[in-house]
Amino acid sequence: MKVKSLINEKAILSFLAFPYFFRSRVKPGFIFSCYAVVTAILLGSIFYWGVFPVCFVEGTGLTPFKKISEYVISLILPGSIFLIYKRRREFDPGVLRMLVASVALTIGSELAFTFYISVYGFSKMAGHFLKIASFYFIYKALVEAGLQKPYDLLFRELKQNKEALEKSEERFRLSFEKANIGMCLVDLNGHLFKVNDQM
Repeated sequence: MKVKSLINEKAILSFLAFPYFFRSRVKPGFIFSCYAVVTAILLGSIFYWGVFPVCFVEGTGLTPFKKISEYVISLILPGSIFLIYKRRREFDPGVLRMLVASVALTIGSELAFTFYISVYGFSKMAGHFLKIASFYFIYKALVEAGLQKPYDLLFRELKQNKEALEKSEERFRLSFEKANIGMCLVDLNGHLFKVNDQM
């Protein structure tokens, strides 16, 4: 139960950090080292020092620490939805919907885990089914989309910039042609190469 709790909390914090690292240049070795150190400390607090709080008491159910940590996780997750939504232009719409669905299902899963008393109870089973559905959406969003449509993901920003440039050029062309004053375009050598109707 303690190991599951710390894995859960690390995964939730990863969800929250994901939007910040989405377009950043991240050193995989550094990130891996940070996760390894944090994992070693947390595992040591459970198995070596024995200082990690108790999460479940047989016959009684979840301890206050475990319930509060589940509620804190459920409060953090909407923040990750907000951060992902703020950067929605960087995501394919389908991928964005699947990521948000995954986070929403994780919230439902965490809340379901706060109600169980028996390890065989309905709310624990519901929490695990919601967690499986959440992982499925993560798989669909990141793995399947990344393998089946890699160019769409890699060149999405390039495509958006190209579309914005085309719109800007069209606006300039219309403004130039429909202007009420004569306008002309001259190259760097002083040669006239374009004039509007007024000119």
